[in-house]
Amino acid sequence: MPEGKTSFLDRTMERLMEEDEPKKWFDLNEVVSCRVEDDNEISIHLESKQEKPLVNLKSLARSGLEKLAEMLEKEDRFKKIKLVTATSWVVTEHPDLITKALGFTIDNENKFINSSVRKIRYKYKKKNIPLNKIFIKPGFAFMSREEFLDRFGSKNKKKNI
Repeated sequence: MPEGKTSFLDRTMERLMEEDEPKKWFDLNEVVSCRVEDDNEISIHLESKQEKPLVNLKSLARSGLEKLAEMLEKEDRFKKIKLVTATSWVVTEHPDLITKALGFTIDNENKFINSSVRKIRYKYKKKNIPLNKIFIKPGFAFMSREEFLDRFGSKNKKKNI
């Protein structure tokens, strides 16, 4: 490629990285962080910088998602959120954790166009991914706001007391 010319993918990635404002990301706990994608969608990222037993990962993930549910219920800035999504190597490596334990639906058919963009962005942002997981193709999962609050919200907590 001639010097000074960049590929379409490189230009696209530069734009995506510029759009990825740090203020949009926030941590819920040591394995769950979130990013507001737009007014209607919040994306969670499940990560474990250290290899944790799946039981601990499940417990920490649930705890982080309960914290997010509380925020969705109480904070005005999240009132328009309609979809909770997840992009991570964890979706690929532990589909039962994502579907059975946490209740998400895995998007194996790429129904969500944005999921492809997030997969590309994820590939370029490897700083929070354990070295032995870097080359795993990230999976994409989703859940509606209503399902998410039914599963992780305060009404569900009262049922379990």
